[in-house]
Amino acid sequence: MTIPIGLARLGQFFHEFRSGRGVALTAAASSFSPATLSRFERGNQDISAAKAQRLIDALGLEPQDFLPLLTEAPEIFPFMARGLVEGQAQAALLKRQRAFAAAHPTPSGLTTLADAWFAAALHWAEPTFRLSLAAEQRLADFLVVPENLTPLEEGIRAALIAPASHELLEILWQRSERMSHNLRKDYRGVLLIDYWLSAAANRDTDFLTAHQAELTAELAAHGHLNAYRDTLPRWRFAQRLATWVQAPTPAHAAAVTAYLDAERAVGHLTAATYYAALYAHAQAAQPAHNPALVDHFGTLNTSQTAGGVLAQRLRLFGVTPEDLPSDRDPSTLRRYMNGQSQLGFGAMTQVSAELALLPQTLLMSAGGTAKHVGHKPGLYSYWYQITDCATVAAAEQLYQQFRTDAAALPTPIATAQDFILQATLSDQFAVTPTIGLAKHTPAAFTQLVQSNRWGVQEGLTIKYLAEWLAASDLPLFCDRVARRCRDYPDDINGDFYHAAIATSLKRLATTAPALASQLLAALARDPLDQDTAPAWEQGGAAVATAVVLGDSPHAALTTWCARARTTGQYVALDAVAALWGDHFPADTFAHPAWDRAFHS
Repeated sequence: MTIPIGLARLGQFFHEFRSGRGVALTAAASSFSPATLSRFERGNQDISAAKAQRLIDALGLEPQDFLPLLTEAPEIFPFMARGLVEGQAQAALLKRQRAFAAAHPTPSGLTTLADAWFAAALHWAEPTFRLSLAAEQRLADFLVVPENLTPLEEGIRAALIAPASHELLEILWQRSERMSHNLRKDYRGVLLIDYWLSAAANRDTDFLTAHQAELTAELAAHGHLNAYRDTLPRWRFAQRLATWVQAPTPAHAAAVTAYLDAERAVGHLTAATYYAALYAHAQAAQPAHNPALVDHFGTLNTSQTAGGVLAQRLRLFGVTPEDLPSDRDPSTLRRYMNGQSQLGFGAMTQVSAELALLPQTLLMSAGGTAKHVGHKPGLYSYWYQITDCATVAAAEQLYQQFRTDAAALPTPIATAQDFILQATLSDQFAVTPTIGLAKHTPAAFTQLVQSNRWGVQEGLTIKYLAEWLAASDLPLFCDRVARRCRDYPDDINGDFYHAAIATSLKRLATTAPALASQLLAALARDPLDQDTAPAWEQGGAAVATAVVLGDSPHAALTTWCARARTTGQYVALDAVAALWGDHFPADTFAHPAWDRAFHS
C-alpha cells in the first residue's frame, strides 16, 4: 500500500523551505535538538506536534503554504482540482485516478466518492454522460454542508457543472438558501452562479425560469461587494449562455461567441475551451433527471478538539480509521480521537491529507480547544490587517506589535517579513520606512531566486520587490516570476506574481524603455494562458506598455479594453487604469459602475 505524504516527502518539504529562506538548522530548531530536525528533514524520524508548531513558527510558514503538499500528492483525493476539471486535463486526471486506486485498494466511502468524482471529472464534457443515481447521491451527500467551501468542494462542484441532474441542482440551491444565515453574502452568490451555469449547460429551462428572479435579486443586493468582483466574468458567461438557452436566437448565439472570441484573442485558450465545451454541451444536451435523489441535509457540528475534528471528517467522507492508508495501527488513531494518546506530526499530516485538511487544522486543536493556537499571528495576518486599516496610526500599531513578536524569529525570517510590512506601510500610507528598502532588495531577490519552495512570504516579497528592485534587475526578476506562473498555474500567490510583472512593465517603460521592450519580447515568447483578473492585468499592462513605447498602435489598447468589458474583467481594467491611467484619455479604461455590474 502506498502511504501518501510519508516522512520523506514531509521532511523534504520543510528542508526546502528552511534552506530556501536561509535559516540554519540551529536557528530553526532553537527549542529542540538540531540533530532531531536533521533526521526529520531526511525522513528518518517523526517529531511531536509541539515541535512541529515551533518549527512552523520559526520558518514563518502559513497554513496556505501547505496546500502544495496536498496537491503534489497524487495518492490522495484530488485537492484544488478545479483547474484540472475545467482544463480537461485528461492525462493528469487519469494519473491521479490510478495513483489513488493504488493507495486505496479496499472499497470504502472514500473510494465510492472518488469513483463518482473521477467519472464526472473525466467525462463531464460529453453531452450524453450522466451520473448514476448512486454516484450522484454519494456526491450530493458529501456536499451536504454548503458552508464548507474549501478547494476540495470547489473541485467537486466543478465536475458537476455539466452532468448534474435537475434534482441535484434543486437540492444544492435549497441548501444554500437554508444556510444563507451562515454564509458570507458573497459566498452564496458564488454558489448560485455555479448552479445557474450548470442548468444552462444542461438546457434546463425549468430550473432557469424557476430561480431567475431569486438569483437576480441576490446579485443586485450584494454584487457591489468587493469579494464578488472576481466572479463577474463567470457570471457574464453564465448569463449569456442562459439567455441563449431560454431564447436561442442568432443575436444571443453571437453574444456567447463574442465572449469566447474575446478569451481566445487574449490568449486564454484554456478558459475559451472550457466555456466552448459548456456551450457545445448546451447545444446537444437535454435536462437530466434523478427523481429518486434524497436531500440528506446536515450541518457542521464544530468540534473544539483535534479528535473531534477528525471524527467529523471521517463521518463526512464515510470512512473509518481502518479505511485510511497508514503505516500505523488504526487503533492508534482511535485512541487519539478519544483523547487517549498523541500523534506525531508525520502521522497527523498523513491523516489530514487523506481527509482534505491542512495540518494546522489539527495542530490548532491539539491543545484541547480550537482557540489554543500555540503561536502568535503570522505574516499574512499582520499584512492583511495592515492593508485593511483605515488610519496610519492603527497600521503602525500593528507593525509595532509585529516587531515585538518578530524578536523571537530567526534573523532571516524577521528581516524578510520586516521588509514586507515596511513596504506595505510605505505603499498604502506613504509611511517613510525606517530601513532602506532599496538597500535590502538585492539580498531578498537573491534568496528568492535560489529558493525551490515559494510560500506566502515569497509571494508578498515579490509583490513589493517589483517596486523596489533596481531597474536592471527587473527583467531577470520577471523571467523567474513568469516561469513560476507557467509551471505552477494554481499557485496561491499567482495574484501577486501577475501584479508584480505589471508593475515592473510600468517602471521599465518610464525609466528604461530598452529593457521594457526586451521584457515584452520575452513575455510574448511564453504567452500567458490563465483567466484570472491579475493575469488579465498583466496582459493589459503589456499592451499599454507597448503602446507607450510606440511598439503598438493605440487601437491595440482600445481593443484589449473592449475585450475586458465583454468578459466582465472590470477588476483588470481598474488595475491597469491605476498603473497607466495618467498616460491615456480618462475614458480608456471605463466600465459600468460596480453597483450595476451584476444587473442584467
